[in-house]
Amino acid sequence: MKIVTSTNMDKNVKSTATIHGRVLVKGNIARNDYGSDERILPETTTEIKDDKNSHNKSHPHLHSTIGLSFWGGIDPQTGIVIDHTHPLYNECVADKILSIPSGRGSCTGSQVLLELILNGKAPKCIILRDIDCILCTGAIVAREVFGREEENEGGKRINVPLIISLGRDGFDELSLAMENGVGPYASVAQIKSSLAKEETEEDNDVLSGAFVILGNSQEVIEHKTNEVLAKSSYISPEGTLIDDTPAPTSSLSPAVNLTPKEYSILHGKDGATKAQQIAMRTIYQIAQITSSTRLLPITQSHIDGCTYIGPGGLQFVKILKEKDGKVSVPTTLNSVSADRRRWLTLGVDESHAIPSNALGDAYLALGCTFDSFTCAPYLLGEETIPKKGENIAWGESNAVVYANSMIGAKTEKYADYFDICAAIAGCVPALGVHLDENRKAGVILDATDMIRCHVIPSLEQKKKKNKDEGYTDHHCDDDDDDGLDAFFATLGYVCGNLSDGKIPLLLGVDQIPKDKVSNDYMKAFCAAFGTTGAAPLIHVAGVTAEAMDKTYIKAMIDDLVEGDKKEVKENKNDKTQQKKENIVVLTQDHMLKAFEALNGGADTITSLSNSEFDVRGEKIDLVALGNPHLSLAECARLAKLVTPSSTTARDNRITKESPGPPNAITNASEQITVWPKHPDIKIMATLSRHVYNQATKLGYVHQLKQFGVQFINDTCWCMILDPPIIPPSKDAVTMTNSGKYAHYGPGLTNRNVRFGSMSQCILTARSGYLVRGSKVMKANGSMNTSEVVRDGGIYSGMTWLGATRGFANHSWNFLPRKGFFTLVRSLPKLMSGHIIK
Repeated sequence: MKIVTSTNMDKNVKSTATIHGRVLVKGNIARNDYGSDERILPETTTEIKDDKNSHNKSHPHLHSTIGLSFWGGIDPQTGIVIDHTHPLYNECVADKILSIPSGRGSCTGSQVLLELILNGKAPKCIILRDIDCILCTGAIVAREVFGREEENEGGKRINVPLIISLGRDGFDELSLAMENGVGPYASVAQIKSSLAKEETEEDNDVLSGAFVILGNSQEVIEHKTNEVLAKSSYISPEGTLIDDTPAPTSSLSPAVNLTPKEYSILHGKDGATKAQQIAMRTIYQIAQITSSTRLLPITQSHIDGCTYIGPGGLQFVKILKEKDGKVSVPTTLNSVSADRRRWLTLGVDESHAIPSNALGDAYLALGCTFDSFTCAPYLLGEETIPKKGENIAWGESNAVVYANSMIGAKTEKYADYFDICAAIAGCVPALGVHLDENRKAGVILDATDMIRCHVIPSLEQKKKKNKDEGYTDHHCDDDDDDGLDAFFATLGYVCGNLSDGKIPLLLGVDQIPKDKVSNDYMKAFCAAFGTTGAAPLIHVAGVTAEAMDKTYIKAMIDDLVEGDKKEVKENKNDKTQQKKENIVVLTQDHMLKAFEALNGGADTITSLSNSEFDVRGEKIDLVALGNPHLSLAECARLAKLVTPSSTTARDNRITKESPGPPNAITNASEQITVWPKHPDIKIMATLSRHVYNQATKLGYVHQLKQFGVQFINDTCWCMILDPPIIPPSKDAVTMTNSGKYAHYGPGLTNRNVRFGSMSQCILTARSGYLVRGSKVMKANGSMNTSEVVRDGGIYSGMTWLGATRGFANHSWNFLPRKGFFTLVRSLPKLMSGHIIK
């Protein structure tokens, strides 16, 4: 395809850039009965209204150089972008041309695109830099299932967007053209797919046309159906279309080499069910889109598509069951949209709970594991954890990143709907990180200096302080996280943003003592990385499964460094090309900006008083824990945070000198004291039934319930969208220790979200107000450095020093902390309560 840029109205201007792209998914469909496709992309005219805040305004072309997660990023009912961190926030994608590098984050983007299509709110055309299988799967399911006459109320028209991939260079050219136009919302005046014969003969694997970018408010889209059809059809091993019509001579993708069994399933022969055929057709098309030439058997699957987004997803699974669908490998289920057993007790409206349970039941009917329902399948027990090197088909972004990175299993970030297709067919395309050559890093993220300057000194100082006061690591580590859980979540969030779709190699984390880099911290890290990153894998030197081998790490570094040198040399005399960095230095400024984003960009303050149990700051309505689901170790740690030990010298001092709040509850038989949460705040935790049962047996659930924690199974925070669990007031504020939920929560719930460590969450639950640290601050958020610091240290959200021992272990003695202000001086804006933008 050609892109012609111009800032005037002359449609005959000469081309300034020629860009070739591939059609990934064919365009609009009236109906599809496997033999007759009628495609219409009608001529339309739209206008831009002056009100920049109006959802009704119409920018014909929405363009961004930042990837957009459709789940948590676009409302499937309205088509409005709800990701508050994205440049297209508040824009409406319905009937527009949307150009983004790729989707990112959640595997549920395919579900959202299907619902957008069925609701008539989908983009008209999606232009991508990368080949995005998640978005393509949503469009393919719309064509394969809902485009069929017998499944779609007699062939009711559905509009499936044309999906095109330009590649990195092509997308960069498009971005440059948009920059030189009238800003980020430059209009696409024309998209023509009228193919010249000579062009077709020379390059028949591309859709050729002209994007004329002009500074007006109109778009005209013309589409020649047959030529596009001939260029985007998929071919069977026999050289024919799957619908048995003659195949065009197209080099769009090499044919997929199928085994006899796979071929029979694809064609519905030899006893293959219709559900198996639907599954294999979907897998086959993704293989074609990604140029995969063969399929790989898998050992297990994890289904992300069991979250209820709308009626389309439920209808899809029911169709699979009606057509004799059954999983062929062990298959676990992700979190659904409501606690399947306690939804009524929790006050969930039946209009939400009933379809959610129906969707879960439909997947169970396909043979999925009965009691899984978790976003952390790696916590379900040894028998469910894949082995290093195993090919699996997992959905759920955090689980995919964890499986690839921490376990060393092999799975792409599989889209909702594709995951169940893979489970039914028992195979996936040989693509992406399933292949060893594709698991190498494409970019180095060097956090060495940032960690050395800002993390290691605080850890060393904490260790020295513990030693000076007579505490061993055993006494303090479980109670005091040094803010590292918040650190790792923020670090993962930054890595996702900086990786630009590539697999990163993160350097510098190995400076942190190994006993401080827990699986739970890496769980938070992987979840946050999966939220902002498109890659299904990240290597962390000295930590992750494939990054323990120093020789392998050195080889990856050498390859990337040499690649940078080569590009610099090649582009030395070409000022029009920008150097494509293979090495990115990750700085504290990156971390601060990420922390700001995770806190909604808000500048919050905390004011503490040493005279009483009193925190003056932003009022918090809900503390949300468990995204991803809590592990057994996290349940144990939470129990310690709410039940101080009486064995240490510190705790003896607390008992004698400041017994704590008057509403403390003591269990006489177990000699456990629990200080309940503030009565005006809710604290709720999501976790799997498996972990909940384990934590119950060990007494953690009982202790946490005494504190006031409510437990939710089967679902997690990214699926809980409405009151009464979500506070009813639009002005309500939620506190979480999840980087993932801090990102998605504002868009999903239309409520403000604040982010901090698990310790901060407990402190906040006790006080009812946001606890940012253990420092008395002035009303305007500035710090008075002459004031003393409460025992346990300063924690301002980004210094990675825990504020847990003071409040969490209930030491009300305020003691000066020497030496720490060296680090404070390096972060003056942060420590004063102001976030650097």
